[in-house]
Amino acid sequence: MKTTPLRSNAGIVPLSSSNSTTPGKTTTYYDSLSPIASSPRNAFKGLGPLPITRVDQPEVTPEVPESSWTSTLFSPVLKLFGQDSSFISSDDSTDASSEVKMAEDDSFESKTNTDEEEEDEEMEEDRDSGACYEFDPFIFMAQLPPHSLVRYNVQDARPPAKHPEHHNKPTLVLDLDETLVHCSADPSGKFDVTFGVQFNGTMCQVYVRKRPHLETFLDYVSQKYEIVLFTASQRVYAERLLDILDPQKKYIHHRLYRESCLMVHGNLLKDLTILDRDLKRTIIVDNSPHAFGYQLDNGVPIESWYEDPHDVELLKLLPLLEVLHNVDDVRPHLRKVFKMQDLVNEARYRC
Repeated sequence: MKTTPLRSNAGIVPLSSSNSTTPGKTTTYYDSLSPIASSPRNAFKGLGPLPITRVDQPEVTPEVPESSWTSTLFSPVLKLFGQDSSFISSDDSTDASSEVKMAEDDSFESKTNTDEEEEDEEMEEDRDSGACYEFDPFIFMAQLPPHSLVRYNVQDARPPAKHPEHHNKPTLVLDLDETLVHCSADPSGKFDVTFGVQFNGTMCQVYVRKRPHLETFLDYVSQKYEIVLFTASQRVYAERLLDILDPQKKYIHHRLYRESCLMVHGNLLKDLTILDRDLKRTIIVDNSPHAFGYQLDNGVPIESWYEDPHDVELLKLLPLLEVLHNVDDVRPHLRKVFKMQDLVNEARYRC
């Protein structure tokens, strides 16, 4: 059943930087923030102007992707590396009552026609009663249990130590799949990197596309932030990829993998408290907003990326990150811009 689109509450929200290099001068940067929420393609269009320190970047005309909201929730390569004895959910984790159950069964061919007919009848009854079948991240977040009850549902919660040179820098947490890169087992089309990974005794070849302007983005933010790559992917895959993308750890200072994710109702969340960083100075960028469901005011949602060569979402983040780099507490600013808590509150009444 198709979920009801959320209304966008986003408007023009100016942010102020106390340390602007040109006091009183404002650079107008229209459409500078990435869309999110249903419909994700235009929920936050028109955000601006933002007062920012000048960032050298080309003039761009963003193209609106035509992918559906639900298509942003799944990473194809994670179907290869998405199941082990401890975790079942994928990087952009799904509703435990539906997709996780399918992953556990993995035996659709064994079902009889009678079983399928009974399931169809049950689904029809649920549809008539108004049940929702598409995973809605905002409804999921609205139903999250208290953090205190699940905060220890982590295999490896050891925080990385902050390097002395990053002591006074804020922390920027970045997702991997569909945020910085898109990986696939399909060799057709263009790809930037390919490598083999042995998983469960099978050698799998992975083909990687880097999001446009990835190096420019990482080079810029790594000078102003402590960078933590936090992915729900399997370490065996993600570590191999990061060793290729950033072999000297020039850009990415710390790496966290699936074992550091918080398991809640069959979904993998990225609990920022395990970093042992000041949340006033911590930001997470992720294409799956429910991944930062326990720290909504620290989150910057970004449009999922697959192959669009004209994508400029990473460049569009730079003005916002420039502003947030200079504030004492990022949360009030992100709360005003994205209104994530308002969207979650609204979701409570929709299903």
